[in-house]
Amino acid sequence: MIKFPAHGHVDFTVSPPLLIIDVTGPINQEGALIYIENVAHYRAQLSSGPWASLVYAKHFELMSADTREIMIGAIHKAKQVGLVATAVIFNDERVSHAAKAFWATIYNKTDLRHAFFENETEAKTWLIAQVNHSLTCVNARE
Repeated sequence: MIKFPAHGHVDFTVSPPLLIIDVTGPINQEGALIYIENVAHYRAQLSSGPWASLVYAKHFELMSADTREIMIGAIHKAKQVGLVATAVIFNDERVSHAAKAFWATIYNKTDLRHAFFENETEAKTWLIAQVNHSLTCVNARE
């Protein structure tokens, strides 16, 4: 198998109950593997309860099939440690409907609640509501 240099860049910030992910793509398979390696530390900081991710995506509309499968696996792992929803804000408001449909397909394969926003305040409000709803459901079962 040919190895390629990692493409893409990701920064993480934890602001409980949110994991803020600032990603600049495109990201290839090698970049996705580095993402998985680095994100574990930040997810662990939130794993004591439900949490959500806010993704700021720059030039990160599409990816190869192999990279897509890596990201689907990463989302499944995140759900195992408390991820309940993701909001995505694309840097370019002209992002095509096809790019949003591509990402919706990824999130749908993981049964993760997700939404696309143009406004940070609206995205954070929606994410906090998703976390609170998850907390309500957990408390109702106890």
